[in-house]
Amino acid sequence: MSDFKSKAIILASGPGDVSVREEVIALIEATLKPFTLIVLQNQSIALAGRIIIAFEIGLDLAHAKAIEKDLINSLKARNFDVALDLI
Repeated sequence: MSDFKSKAIILASGPGDVSVREEVIALIEATLKPFTLIVLQNQSIALAGRIIIAFEIGLDLAHAKAIEKDLINSLKARNFDVALDLI
């Protein structure tokens, strides 16, 4: 169980297939590394030339906007859309 009081879901989607999926997941994980958070679970699917990746994280609510901004900047070059939704 997480000690963080806030949770969020990160959703990322963009072009690619199974061969690209692990690279994108590694990029997301590298982007999250500087932040104090915990990854509770992640799921991904590659379908019809698209990748959809979801992470559930425990986080400090004060960092939510910065996390989302860094993810958007990191995945921009791969033409991925990213959103962080507090739950």
